[in-house]
Amino acid sequence: MTTTDKLHRLVDALPPDATDTAARVLEALVAHGLAPDPVALACALAPDDDEPLTAEDRAALAERAHTDPGAYVPLDVALAQLDAADADRAR
Repeated sequence: MTTTDKLHRLVDALPPDATDTAARVLEALVAHGLAPDPVALACALAPDDDEPLTAEDRAALAERAHTDPGAYVPLDVALAQLDAADADRAR
């Protein structure tokens, strides 16, 4: 029996609720040259986030959608934004 045959047999034997996890593990192995780092493997094994988005989540996602990820932000502006965020959290 070849290794591929063994893998097919193992996949066929998985319970239906384990196939997504198995797929994520195999994808992580392939994506990282069959030697994933522990963080990549942990991410692959992490359960899907099934919590519904809140209005706050949707607003944050909408705000980020309009931000250019490659945009340059001067250090003084970034620090001011961080200070403002800290002040908001302190309230």
